[in-house]
Amino acid sequence: MTPEQRWQAARFVTAMYFGYPLFFRYPIYVPASGVILGEIVRERRGHFNLIHTESGLKADFYTVKRDEPPI
Repeated sequence: MTPEQRWQAARFVTAMYFGYPLFFRYPIYVPASGVILGEIVRERRGHFNLIHTESGLKADFYTVKRDEPPI
Protein backbone atom coordinates (compact mmCIF):
# COMPACT_ATOMS: atom_id res chain seq x y z
CA MET A 1 0.00 0.00 0.00
CA THR A 2 1.58 3.23 -1.13
CA PRO A 3 1.21 6.75 0.25
CA GLU A 4 -0.45 7.65 -3.06
CA GLN A 5 -3.17 5.02 -2.53
CA ARG A 6 -3.79 6.20 1.03
CA TRP A 7 -4.06 9.76 -0.21
CA GLN A 8 -6.56 8.77 -2.92
CA ALA A 9 -8.81 7.00 -0.42
CA ALA A 10 -8.68 9.87 2.06
CA ARG A 11 -9.34 12.41 -0.70
CA PHE A 12 -12.40 10.52 -1.92
CA VAL A 13 -13.95 10.19 1.55
CA THR A 14 -13.21 13.84 2.35
CA ALA A 15 -14.83 14.95 -0.92
CA MET A 16 -17.94 12.88 -0.23
CA TYR A 17 -18.36 14.26 3.29
CA PHE A 18 -17.20 17.85 2.87
CA GLY A 19 -16.72 18.68 -0.79
CA TYR A 20 -20.19 18.38 -2.25
CA PRO A 21 -23.27 20.17 -0.85
CA LEU A 22 -25.44 17.43 -2.38
CA PHE A 23 -24.31 15.04 0.33
CA PHE A 24 -25.35 17.41 3.10
CA ARG A 25 -28.96 17.40 1.88
CA TYR A 26 -29.37 13.67 1.43
CA PRO A 27 -28.60 10.84 3.86
CA ILE A 28 -25.91 8.92 2.02
CA TYR A 29 -23.73 6.20 3.50
CA VAL A 30 -20.07 6.54 2.54
CA PRO A 31 -17.72 3.72 3.62
CA ALA A 32 -14.85 4.55 5.96
CA SER A 33 -11.58 5.51 4.31
CA GLY A 34 -10.05 2.21 5.46
CA VAL A 35 -12.67 0.28 3.50
CA ILE A 36 -12.09 2.37 0.38
CA LEU A 37 -8.33 2.01 0.79
CA GLY A 38 -8.70 -1.75 1.08
CA GLU A 39 -10.54 -1.80 -2.23
CA ILE A 40 -8.04 0.51 -3.94
CA VAL A 41 -5.11 -1.77 -3.08
CA ARG A 42 -6.83 -4.97 -4.22
CA GLU A 43 -5.07 -6.61 -7.11
CA ARG A 44 -8.37 -7.15 -8.97
CA ARG A 45 -12.03 -6.28 -8.73
CA GLY A 46 -11.89 -3.47 -6.17
CA HIS A 47 -15.43 -2.26 -5.47
CA PHE A 48 -17.41 -0.19 -2.96
CA ASN A 49 -20.83 1.48 -2.79
CA LEU A 50 -22.41 4.75 -1.80
CA ILE A 51 -25.93 4.10 -0.52
CA HIS A 52 -28.88 6.47 -0.18
CA THR A 53 -30.14 5.32 3.19
CA GLU A 54 -33.80 6.30 2.76
CA SER A 55 -34.41 4.59 -0.58
CA GLY A 56 -31.69 1.95 -0.59
CA LEU A 57 -30.45 3.07 -4.01
CA LYS A 58 -26.74 2.62 -4.45
CA ALA A 59 -23.94 3.82 -6.68
CA ASP A 60 -21.26 1.26 -7.46
CA PHE A 61 -17.62 2.30 -7.69
CA TYR A 62 -15.08 -0.03 -9.30
CA THR A 63 -11.38 0.64 -8.93
CA VAL A 64 -8.90 -0.08 -11.70
CA LYS A 65 -5.14 -0.30 -11.72
CA ARG A 66 -3.26 2.35 -13.66
CA ASP A 67 -1.78 -0.24 -16.01
CA GLU A 68 -5.22 -1.55 -17.05
CA PRO A 69 -6.57 -0.26 -20.36
CA PRO A 70 -9.82 1.72 -20.22
CA ILE A 71 -12.99 -0.21 -20.99
